[in-house]
Amino acid sequence: HTEPQGKRERIRQWWSRYILPAIQVSVVATLGTLPFLLVHFHRVALIGPLMNLLIEPFFCFWALPWGLIAIPLVFLFPQAALLCLKIGGMGLLAGEWFAGLGSALPYASFWAIRPSNLEILLYLGLLLLWRFSRNSGDRHHRYHHRYKRKILLAGTLFLVLHFTWGLWFPQQPKQSRVTYLDIGQGSSTFLHLPNGERVLIDAGGNKRSRANIGEQVIGPYLWQQRIWRLDQAIITHPHSDHFNGMDFLLTHFKPRALYINGDSHTEGKYNDILAQAQQQGITVHIPQAGQRISQGPGLSLDIIGMNGLSKGTLSVNDASLVVRLVHGQRTFLFPGDITKESERLLLQARQEVQADVLLS
Repeated sequence: HTEPQGKRERIRQWWSRYILPAIQVSVVATLGTLPFLLVHFHRVALIGPLMNLLIEPFFCFWALPWGLIAIPLVFLFPQAALLCLKIGGMGLLAGEWFAGLGSALPYASFWAIRPSNLEILLYLGLLLLWRFSRNSGDRHHRYHHRYKRKILLAGTLFLVLHFTWGLWFPQQPKQSRVTYLDIGQGSSTFLHLPNGERVLIDAGGNKRSRANIGEQVIGPYLWQQRIWRLDQAIITHPHSDHFNGMDFLLTHFKPRALYINGDSHTEGKYNDILAQAQQQGITVHIPQAGQRISQGPGLSLDIIGMNGLSKGTLSVNDASLVVRLVHGQRTFLFPGDITKESERLLLQARQEVQADVLLS
């Protein structure tokens, strides 16, 4: 019995001396940097503490030592320094491979809105309270210990509710907010209406770019504005500079409805986006001219073209959905990429096209 007991004792010592402290450091590092990750990256890696334990040895005990060895060799033996850097680079590649493997796991991370300054201060205060409440549990401070734990519980509950409030009760601005997003080639406009509806018109981007404009620009803007969900999304026509980022936005902002013009002359990943919408349970509409998709007191958001206005075949650009927003005395027109041909059809059909602001 002595040998198994000795083996178990060695395992316990190894756990208490090396594994447990490493896990604690990783968890504390993750908790301490959480608000900053949300502010700058809008993302939290739930698998982070575990991945740190797997990746850090490749960086700290392999890549870093070889890099330090290479520094003095650069001046005396450049080829030897290059060899050291290549050997050290193998550790970086291994760490990158493990990181990619971990990020591909389900629920490895989640995206979230930007926390407010109040939420960040409250979060850091709760961390401090949790840290000091752990050291005040002796018999002379039991009352204060219980009191601190109640404050910690109440503060955590308030923080979670405050942070996720917009997920359950969307903000209703007093005025319509129209934001034209700078996404380079293409178009993307975000509408936040007084009835609480959040509408995205197009999610373009250069089709030659490897970056997903939804992930790189539109999503971060929405999270910065503390927008958790979209209510409606519109793709005016199936050109990639009007839909390239929509796949990411459908996944992470889950609109209830997607409006398209129904044109069969598609390109890029457009059909994949439509299939994705159906798989997610998002209703796909092909609206006719004159269909109202949102309304409220003094507010209307209408599709005024182009389906139903032409008896012939229009080009992909001229078949764009044309959207008009009216709120009080102000009017905005979003014409997609229509040309004079569709402008003529709109006037012939006596569609109201007058607007204070025109997206061109």
